[in-house]
Amino acid sequence: MEPLEFSLLKTFKVLALALVLLPGMGNVYATKYYLSPNSDPSVTSNWGTNTDGTGPSPGNFSSSHDFEIGSGITGILVGNWDLGGTTGASIITLTVNGTLVI
Repeated sequence: MEPLEFSLLKTFKVLALALVLLPGMGNVYATKYYLSPNSDPSVTSNWGTNTDGTGPSPGNFSSSHDFEIGSGITGILVGNWDLGGTTGASIITLTVNGTLVI
């Protein structure tokens, strides 16, 4: 078994590489959703297709979507936020230009 420090370092390097490469790749099939001001980002109805967070909401956080917390917007995470699914391939992008309180 690897020492814990080595495993964490290797995991960190893989995640860092993914964070560098994935944003530039984009997701041509994704719908972009914006968070409503001062809301919990783990609730799908708090997201909308308009930049103020209004409009149609995503059905789930398992499909390929882009989510953005806009400049001047604060998201307050109240509980757990499960992103991604257990089946199929999904690319979920979260861009935080505002504030995300965890």
